[in-house]
Amino acid sequence: MRRFSISCSFVLIIAACAAPRARTETTVAQPVAATPAPDSVARWARALDAPRTRADALAELRARHDRALDAAGGDHDAEAVRAVVDGAADPLARAYRATDDPVLGESILELLVDMRTPRAWPAFEAALDWRPDLTETHAGLAARALAEQDSSEIPASVRARALAAALLRIEGDRGVDNHMRIWMIRALGRADDAASLEALHRVMASEDPRQSFLINRMAAQQLVELASPQSVPHLVLALFRFPEGRPDMRMNDVAAEALLHIGRPALEPALALLRGESSGANAIAVDHVEAIRRIDPSIAARMSASEEVRTQASLLLGMLGLPEALEPLLSEAQRPEDGARLSAAVALVGLSGLGEADRERIRRTIERVYGQISDPRLRHSVLGAVERTHDPRYVSFSSAIALDPDADLALRSSALAAATALATGADAERLLRVMERETELREPLVEQRAALEATVRCDRDDACWRALLDADDPRVARKAAQMLAQLGVREAPAMQALLAQLPHPDVTVRLAVLEAIDRLCPNGCEAAIDAIDALGDAEEGRSSWNAIRAGAMAVRGRQRLRLQEREESERGL
Repeated sequence: MRRFSISCSFVLIIAACAAPRARTETTVAQPVAATPAPDSVARWARALDAPRTRADALAELRARHDRALDAAGGDHDAEAVRAVVDGAADPLARAYRATDDPVLGESILELLVDMRTPRAWPAFEAALDWRPDLTETHAGLAARALAEQDSSEIPASVRARALAAALLRIEGDRGVDNHMRIWMIRALGRADDAASLEALHRVMASEDPRQSFLINRMAAQQLVELASPQSVPHLVLALFRFPEGRPDMRMNDVAAEALLHIGRPALEPALALLRGESSGANAIAVDHVEAIRRIDPSIAARMSASEEVRTQASLLLGMLGLPEALEPLLSEAQRPEDGARLSAAVALVGLSGLGEADRERIRRTIERVYGQISDPRLRHSVLGAVERTHDPRYVSFSSAIALDPDADLALRSSALAAATALATGADAERLLRVMERETELREPLVEQRAALEATVRCDRDDACWRALLDADDPRVARKAAQMLAQLGVREAPAMQALLAQLPHPDVTVRLAVLEAIDRLCPNGCEAAIDAIDALGDAEEGRSSWNAIRAGAMAVRGRQRLRLQEREESERGL
C-alpha cells in the first residue's frame, strides 16, 4: 500500500483546522449484482419465480428452446440449445415444485423432458409423487423421460425408490393408470437397484384383476435386462403364472429368457423343478390344469400338472445348455409320457461342452424317442431338433424316414428337410438320385433341389460355402450357414460373413445364421451379442424381428452365459 507523508507547517495546520469544512461523505464501493439483459434467458428464468409472470416466462422459454433446437437441426448438444437449458432448467424445476396449477405444471414438465437434462430430476421426483385424478399424466411424463433418456447422473437407488413408490400406488385400470405402469416399469429396468427388483417382482406376481397380465409380462421383460440372481425364485414361479380365467395367457417365454440371461444361478432351480421339488410351481401348475378343465375338460384330461412342470424345466435346461443337465435330461427322456420324453429330447440338442461319446448317447436317445412317440405332431418336433444338431450322423436316420413309403407324407417332408440340412456331398447325390424315381415325395424334393445341388458342388469346402452365404436363393444361403456350423469353421472371415447375414430378408436364413453362430461360439462371442443387439435396436416392433426374436434372444443369452463361464474359468473361480 502507498503511504503518504504529511509535511505541513504549524501555521498551515492551524489555518486548515480553522477554516470551515465542507461536509464530505466517504462511499465504500459495493459489488452490484449483474442485471440480466431485458430480453435474456436469465431474465425470463427469473420471472418463473413469481406466480404472476410464470406462464409468460414459460411460454417465452419454450419458444427460445424450440427456435434454438430447430436452428441446430435437432442437435440437443448444440451451444445455443445448451445455453437455454443451462439458464432455464433449474428455475423450471423450482417452478414446477412451486406451482399448484396442474395444467401449467404439465407444460413445465414437457419442456424439461424436451431439454433432456438431469437437472430436471427435482421436478421429476415431485411429479412421481402423483396426486390421484390430478397429476397422473405428470408422473407418466417423468417416468417416460427416465426410461428413454440418460439419467445416469441421478443415482440408481434414488431413481428406483421414487419410481417404485409411484408404481406400487397404482390401483386402477384406466388408460392413464396403464400408461403410468408401462413407463415406470421401463424406467425401473434402467435403474439397477434392489428397490427396482422388489417392485418388478411384485408387479410380475400380481394377481390383481385391475392389472392387465401384459403388465406382468412387461415387468418380467425388464428383469431380462437387469439379470439379477435375486430374481431367480420369482422367475421360476413366473414360468407357470397365468391370469384368472385365461389359462392360455402365460409369460413362460419371457421368464425363461430372463433366467437364461441370469445364467448359472438358474441351473439348480431348474434341476429342482425337474425333480418336482418346487412346491410353488407345482401348486400353480395344478391351478393351471384346473383352469383348463373348466374351459375344456377333454384337453385337461390329457394333461398332468407334474408333467407340465417337468416339461418347462427341460426346456429351460436346454436353453441354458450347461453340460450338468445331461444326465437328468437323459433320465427324463426315459419317462413314459410322450410330452416329457419329447421335451427332454429337444433339450438335449441344446447342450454344449460335451464330448463325442455324450453326443452319441444323445443321438441314440433322440432316435429312440422318435420311435416311441406315436403322435405325428410331436414327431415333427423331434425332426426339427434333429435339423438343429448340425451332426451328419443323423442323415441316415432322417433319410430312412423320408424314403419310407408307409410314413406320413408331412413327416417324410420334415425328415427330408432335416436330411438336406445335414447332408454332405455323397448324401446329397443319393437324395438327388431318389428324385429320378420318387413320385409321392417329388414336390418336397424339388423344394430341396437347389440346396442339394449346392451340397454336391461344395461338399466340405468351407470357402465355397462362405461364398454361398450371399446366394440369391434363400434355400442355398440357409444351407451355407448350416454347413459352416457343421464344419466348425470358426475363423474370423466365416464368422464375419455369418454376422453380415443376420439382417437377411428371409426368416429361415436368419434362423440358420443364428444357430450357426451359436454352434461356432462355444466359449461366447461378444461380436455375436453386439450384432444381435444392433439388429434388435434397428428392427424392434417389426415383423422381421418378431419372427426371430425368441431364437435371437436365446442365442444372445447363451453367448452371454458362455462368456461369463469363460471369464470365471480364466480367473480360476
